[in-house]
Amino acid sequence: MLILLFLLIANGEPQHHIWWVPPGFPEKLANYSDWGDYSFYHFSKGGWYWDWYKHFNPSYLAEKPTPRLKDTTLIPFKVHLKGFKHLSSYGDSSFGKVDYDVDTSLSWSEKNRWLTIYWSIHENIILDTLTITQNLWPVELIIPDDPIGSIAVNSHFDVVNIGGIKGYRHRGRWRQSQCDQSWQPTGSFTMYYIPTERFDFHIICQKLTYLYDGMPWQGYEYPPEVYDTLPHFIIKTYPDRIRRLERAVEQTFRVK
Repeated sequence: MLILLFLLIANGEPQHHIWWVPPGFPEKLANYSDWGDYSFYHFSKGGWYWDWYKHFNPSYLAEKPTPRLKDTTLIPFKVHLKGFKHLSSYGDSSFGKVDYDVDTSLSWSEKNRWLTIYWSIHENIILDTLTITQNLWPVELIIPDDPIGSIAVNSHFDVVNIGGIKGYRHRGRWRQSQCDQSWQPTGSFTMYYIPTERFDFHIICQKLTYLYDGMPWQGYEYPPEVYDTLPHFIIKTYPDRIRRLERAVEQTFRVK
């Protein structure tokens, strides 16, 4: 999975990006921040306070490869995700992540959903608002093979009960664009932070809801013989099933 590239930090502050809005682009909710406004999160002088990648290696050196987790019995949680398949596992008995992707046998309206669950040794910290929002940052928020360009987020987080454990939920919208803005997808995401006595869990749900393809004749999705018949741009919309992912997490996620 590609490392998140959409945030540029200069002197510890996020930089805003000016976006061209394609036709039919969906409006974000009224209580969501502007695209690229990261004021919900907290910065240190050198960047983010907290980084998941350091947890994957005992030496805390992010440049070392993350080990693939071959023994799935070490995964410290259970979750029932109807229509999902276990894609990959990385880490060890202390730190790690599991990626889930949709079953390709599902109908088109159920595709383009992803879910990632992280865990690390529990950090005994004071759970004030700053710490909670810091831990709700959606690390590795991507669609397959493409980093997200920007996000718009809700102005607050929710306190939720997940399997009898107190957790925190934060909702937002993600948006991506190529450098020439000819290809722009967007969708929803929900981030969970669930601290427990032994592990801290971070869960990211994602859903694609809209895609603008301004140069469809250059893509791999359409065969060359139909290029001359394609319109100047193609817009696709998909049902926003993010609430189904939230229900699956909140109703079935359990710590072993």
